[in-house]
Amino acid sequence: MVKITQKYHDGAPLKLLVTARSIFHFQARIQTACTLIERIGQKRGELVKHMQLLCEAYIELAYVNVTHLKSERGTPLLLTQPVT
Repeated sequence: MVKITQKYHDGAPLKLLVTARSIFHFQARIQTACTLIERIGQKRGELVKHMQLLCEAYIELAYVNVTHLKSERGTPLLLTQPVT
């Protein structure tokens, strides 16, 4: 059993207990997902490629620093406006 201590965004500790069994199940799920993506990719390669790019874009967007925008006031973005 492995104890992992991480911090929440507010600094409070988060403790996780990771067992060999949970690691095995996690790795098995990853392998199954990779196999499924590979099978779908053989028939719908373009779709899989675009979905992977979309996922990478969401992950990149999640890490964008927006602290300078949190205090900003202004006109809200309308849903009818194109995103540029």
